[in-house]
Amino acid sequence: MRSAIVTGFVISLAVHAGLLVLWLNGNFTSTDTIKSEKAVPVTLAMFEAMPILVVEEPPPPQPQVVEKPKPKPVQKPKPVKKPKPKPKLKKKPRPEPKPMPKPLIQPVQDAVPEEIQESVVASVPSANLPRVNTQVAIADRSAQAADPALLNSIKAQYKAQLKMLIESNKRYPRRAIRMGREGEVLVSFLVLADGTIKQLDIKNGSGSSVLDKAAMDAVQSVSGLLPIPEAIKRRSWQFTVPITYKLM
Repeated sequence: MRSAIVTGFVISLAVHAGLLVLWLNGNFTSTDTIKSEKAVPVTLAMFEAMPILVVEEPPPPQPQVVEKPKPKPVQKPKPVKKPKPKPKLKKKPRPEPKPMPKPLIQPVQDAVPEEIQESVVASVPSANLPRVNTQVAIADRSAQAADPALLNSIKAQYKAQLKMLIESNKRYPRRAIRMGREGEVLVSFLVLADGTIKQLDIKNGSGSSVLDKAAMDAVQSVSGLLPIPEAIKRRSWQFTVPITYKLM
């Protein structure tokens, strides 16, 4: 501010000094100038200093405070629910296969009634009977068939031998053993004079078709092996035999 005032004053002084020099030069060269006039001394006081204009500088603009935008609250992402892992099913250990039960063939029962009906074959103990042969020893007694007691004994012995022969040919099917099937099959059949089996039928089944078939096969397998003794004097003989299947 002060340097500006000094600069203005110097400029003003230089301008007035220049005007004064021009004016003085004009007076010396003019012939019409009155000599009687006295020279007026020039002093600095004669020149008024030009008022110095003080230019007020505008105050520097205040910096505008720019409000920073408030940051938006960051929303936390919702936690993603992880699917629960499915529980692994434990494999059940396979049970060890049970040993196949051995078929139990029931022993021939001791039952020989006094009056043996021709329709049913009674079971007798195998220890008391000889092994079955196609030629029965009963034939040797055919000459003595007139005795009723002896005839009944021949009939009982034939029935027992027929039962033993069927039991010896009986087979327990493996499928029935695996399935644990048990039961009794009542088989009806007709024996011809030469021992041939005819009219094979099941009177009462065991509830298992496998066992029923096995019983039929057992009876059919003895066909022709045991002829009817001549002393009995029969062309055919109807029988009903129980065949039992039981596991141990």
